[in-house]
Amino acid sequence: MLKLIKKFIRDERGLTNLLSATMVLIVLMAVVSLSLNLTLLWNAKIAVQQAAFEAARAGSVAEDPVPKAVSVARGFAAGALPGWTDPSVVTVTAVETGVAPDKMLSVTVNYHLPLKVFNGTGGTLRTFDLVGQAVVPIREKS
Repeated sequence: MLKLIKKFIRDERGLTNLLSATMVLIVLMAVVSLSLNLTLLWNAKIAVQQAAFEAARAGSVAEDPVPKAVSVARGFAAGALPGWTDPSVVTVTAVETGVAPDKMLSVTVNYHLPLKVFNGTGGTLRTFDLVGQAVVPIREKS
């Protein structure tokens, strides 16, 4: 085995092929890492926006809209995104505005998504701040 490795290193074609393959693998790993991180970022952005919409929708038909909206938003993506149940990672704000019959419920969800970004030294942790907002009319209870 050792003789085979020495022969491979002495042969210029083998060394050139090894160097080329190494360069291609480094670029390929960077592209794969970037695509995985972008996919996670895109998925998180969609989940944050959907959480705000679902919370506003659920709060608009509830007896007490603000607490209902906050609880729905907090439980929306609990198992899907890292840190969703941590209050320092996800903040939910729900506000009732206007007077009946034109009352509106505004829900804002802020999510701080931590991602590993490849920088040549193994990656560093970077936080992306994602915001989802929804405003819906509050339905009158009969």
